Amino acid sequence: MAGPPHEPTIEVGWQVHEFSYGDDKPRLFIYWTSDAYRKTCCYNLRCGGFVPIKQEIAIGGVIPHVSTLDGPQEILPITIWKDPRTGNWWLKFFTHLIVGYWHSSLFNHIQNGATEINWGGEIINWKDGGHRTSTHMGSGRFAEQGWAKASYFNHIEILDESETVKQHLGYVPSVTDANCYNLRSGIDQTVGTFFYYGGHGRNPNCH
Repeated sequence: MAGPPHEPTIEVGWQVHEFSYGDDKPRLFIYWTSDAYRKTCCYNLRCGGFVPIKQEIAIGGVIPHVSTLDGPQEILPITIWKDPRTGNWWLKFFTHLIVGYWHSSLFNHIQNGATEINWGGEIINWKDGGHRTSTHMGSGRFAEQGWAKASYFNHIEILDESETVKQHLGYVPSVTDANCYNLRSGIDQTVGTFFYYGGHGRNPNCH
């Protein structure tokens, strides 16, 4: 979630980051910046920006159960919303587990709500000999491979300022280079707004 003019941002999801954690396991992460990644920012619980109120979910901890190729699929419902009374931004996993909140004082420029919301994936690409790396995004499978292969988001919803849930969104798909990583989006009666995404980087069409 972000908002001008200094683009404060809240990020939540899972990541693999060997430099930060010392291993290649998928981990839950949170991140915030109040000034567009300039000076004031924080990963996980490394500073006082996020106030945890529950210990059932370990921020920065290893995700114990992950989806398997052509097998069982694991899901992690995530909700971020702004309390209109306090201005605090709350984080919830699944349908019931409220993990904690970011205090309203961190985000002076999104007092009235987010102005932009993004879902998706990203990779760090240190080019090898001038070429893209073979870093996987998500499962490493391209979006067109679909269910039980590609990574995905579904049941994408927005809670607006009147606390009304909007399920059918006017979204704009965006990719940096579809030959390296891509997405396929749509709307389904069962899973609502969804998209598959991912890829494995370097290949004959991705240099």
